[in-house]
Amino acid sequence: MSHLKWGILAITSAALFIMFIDTTMMNVSISALVKDLDTTVTGVQGAVTLYNLVMAASMLTGAKLADIWGTKKVFFRGLVIYTIGTLMAAFAPNLPVLILGWSILEGIGASMMTPATVTYITKGYTGKDRAFAFGVWGGVGGAAAAFGPIMGGFFTTYFTWRLGFFMEAFIAAGIFAYMKILPDYRPDKKIELDLAGAFLVGIGLFFLTLSVLIMDPLSNSPVLSLMVLGLFVLVVFWRYEAKRRELGKDVLITVDIFRSRAFTLANIVSLFF
Repeated sequence: MSHLKWGILAITSAALFIMFIDTTMMNVSISALVKDLDTTVTGVQGAVTLYNLVMAASMLTGAKLADIWGTKKVFFRGLVIYTIGTLMAAFAPNLPVLILGWSILEGIGASMMTPATVTYITKGYTGKDRAFAFGVWGGVGGAAAAFGPIMGGFFTTYFTWRLGFFMEAFIAAGIFAYMKILPDYRPDKKIELDLAGAFLVGIGLFFLTLSVLIMDPLSNSPVLSLMVLGLFVLVVFWRYEAKRRELGKDVLITVDIFRSRAFTLANIVSLFF
């Protein structure tokens, strides 16, 4: 296999690295963020939570955009949004700017890039090469999450927490420089974005993810209510998508995919990792 083909794995792994290291790196820098931005621990923790919420709520829509714009365009635009957010966070003078850059823009950018990296590995490799690529891709994500606190603690102790965001921007610049080797998987036909479906699944995943992040849902009635509300909206989304498909309209996701036992079981198992 040519070095260009392995370059696809290098680029997708680098993108995954900056997205996974982001949250864990800042978790150990909360006290420094509170002091530098003249805010509270609750405010910073809220920014961390909001990043995860935005990413989770818009992930499915980000994946669908590849069927509309093409994988390379979605990955590029996601990386642009993510990099702008990273630089805003690095230079943030206060909490609102940090939230806009880190929580919102980085969250949106990550939701566009993550599905694209999966597509590149799925379509770019076959057989044992694909298994190896996914192993490396997942290993890089796990390593980023594990080493994030170490790097964040080092930057905060000896330099500044802002250096973590600058590091992400530096890696993003390297990805931009080598993006030309990425193939462009374009849609075969023109597809309409299901805006109502995107809104429903976004709201449903937002509430459901929020209930999980708050934790202890079974003994806390407000949190349990969020979980139930999220599940209810997702059921409405499911029925709405099924109706659109019956009418021959483009859907955000083919709900029949969950009838595949292998697909459903694989996703259930992934919840525990």
